[in-house]
Amino acid sequence: MGIEDEKAPTFIQKPKLREDDEEDIIIFECVVLAYPKPDVAWFFENKKIKKTAKLKPEIKELGSNRYYIALKLHDPEDDDSGLYRLTVTNKKGDAAGSIKANFRGEILQSYSCFLLISNILVWKKVIQNHK
Repeated sequence: MGIEDEKAPTFIQKPKLREDDEEDIIIFECVVLAYPKPDVAWFFENKKIKKTAKLKPEIKELGSNRYYIALKLHDPEDDDSGLYRLTVTNKKGDAAGSIKANFRGEILQSYSCFLLISNILVWKKVIQNHK
């Protein structure tokens, strides 16, 4: 691919929350289209997340410049409730999303997606309730 094929990160699957009951894991996940490969940073309540036994970020190349991005939260507790945010960046631009998670009963899942491409800001917010 050449410079003309470079693409700013764009969500092709918006950030969402998924439960894995077998392993007691909550997975925050999305898929982005980007070239070159983006850098990903996760934040919890505005503090950068580092890989631990409890929190495991990952990025997998799916082919065709698509990337699966996830944050796995093992054994979620009340203290893990709050705002999770991710930024996806390459030299062509940025994309950001956030998910508000509440582990004190029903899960409230909301996300905001911000795409900054050539100084044009696009914003979308969605709220979903899961029982």
